[in-house]
Amino acid sequence: MAGFKDPVSGKFDEMMLIRDSHDFAEFLSLYQVEESDIQREW
Repeated sequence: MAGFKDPVSGKFDEMMLIRDSHDFAEFLSLYQVEESDIQREW
């Protein structure tokens, strides 16, 4: 799942299910973020 985390509240807003590299590329393009800006949290 990809989305955005509020730095103050810590709330995570789910935006898109990432199943493969094509989905990930679509997420980056759609939300205009760079791969280097992505942080993975488990």
